[in-house]
Amino acid sequence: MSSFTTEFGHKIEFVPGYFEANKKYNAHVDASDHAFDAELRTFSGGKRWDFWHPAKDYVNLSAIIYFLRRHQVLQNWERGIDLGGAEGASIALMKAAGYIKHATNSDIYDYSPVIGPGYFRSFIEFLSTVYESESEEAMQTRKIMARTRYSFDYFPQQGAMTGLLNSFPHSAEIDVNLHGNMMDLNEQYDFVMSCGVFEHLDLDQVLAKVSALLSRGGTFACMDGYWWFPVNSAGFVGHFPYMLQRLSASDLERYMTGYHPEAWPALRKRYSHINGGKLRPTISDWIALGHKHCLRTVAVERIMPARHHRIPEVPAKLFRQPYFDPSEVLRDIAAIRDGVVIEDLMTSALRIAMVKI
Repeated sequence: MSSFTTEFGHKIEFVPGYFEANKKYNAHVDASDHAFDAELRTFSGGKRWDFWHPAKDYVNLSAIIYFLRRHQVLQNWERGIDLGGAEGASIALMKAAGYIKHATNSDIYDYSPVIGPGYFRSFIEFLSTVYESESEEAMQTRKIMARTRYSFDYFPQQGAMTGLLNSFPHSAEIDVNLHGNMMDLNEQYDFVMSCGVFEHLDLDQVLAKVSALLSRGGTFACMDGYWWFPVNSAGFVGHFPYMLQRLSASDLERYMTGYHPEAWPALRKRYSHINGGKLRPTISDWIALGHKHCLRTVAVERIMPARHHRIPEVPAKLFRQPYFDPSEVLRDIAAIRDGVVIEDLMTSALRIAMVKI
């Protein structure tokens, strides 16, 4: 067969060669396994936690700081927490840069045994030489940083250190390191941040938690993946563009069991894992849910990268192809839910800031 008909009667033509050309972007990681779990097992055996691990966080944090400053939201906060901060590089560097005085890191796992004392101070020292050194670790770190800059559209065409945090007048350390379910947290903070975590959670529930953690007037800053991009964290490319976005859950099961039965068990887990298996939020949903939980959106940006870490040639190359008809894609999506617009199809991630009212 060369087409698939949805439960709404929409016939979607397969694009010859599309799956074969893009299947290398399919995910091979079970969503039930935490992204860092395998690495933690390796490093807990005595291997050092290499500096290229926090390199992506360093670029992401620089982008968030630049975003907050550009929208006049950046200030100096007393108490800050990073939700899902892994080893804690983001919040430690934010303290070192002087934007918060008391730093708390929260993650489901405790990373302290694999980074050791003085790790973040050493990382800052490493950053001062990373573009001069030819060591394997420095070269790997440069690759990670360059790829992250492209992925999040953060000065991708400019000099290597353009816009990145480069002033760290204070000590780079974490005052409190928490591990466990973030929904169990109950302290108060005037700054809450998160990067690449909320797309794996029920947005309604997690924004309610953010609101509970924030003191009145406190700021929430987030950079997160976006479901509506051609390849998202669910990580599967079908026989036509936007396969995951265009099919209902029942249609997706019918399509996968018919054409990719070997991949369906793993995809089913990942599909249910993204956004807690519930709402696939648009920017409008983020704003509305924030308002529901007393969080007023003060700044938001779509990230539409020239390149993307999952598909390096999109969106520019993909969106020029004759088989990409946004009207057909939006027609199929509209049968499942409303409110999705063409800009959503081109957005790989978002940056958003909210204030507790």
